[in-house]
Amino acid sequence: MADLKRIKSLNQVGKLIEAARPPFGNLRKLNGILGALTMQYESGETAPEITAPLVSALRAALLLYLGEQTSRPALTILEKFA
Repeated sequence: MADLKRIKSLNQVGKLIEAARPPFGNLRKLNGILGALTMQYESGETAPEITAPLVSALRAALLLYLGEQTSRPALTILEKFA
């Protein structure tokens, strides 16, 4: 069963990424990781062995491509996924 609460949170992260307007290549990378994570929650496959590395990768990519200050709101949302 889909985890609608987490999907909604991930949609908010996506909006924050879009609002930051990163270069196209970086946007694709961020959205690729976000998409993979979202698909896991949509399908109800939320095994931590899969989701935890994706959350970690998204956090790292946010910091790398958006910087700490810009990514802070998205990182705050992702803290709930720990």
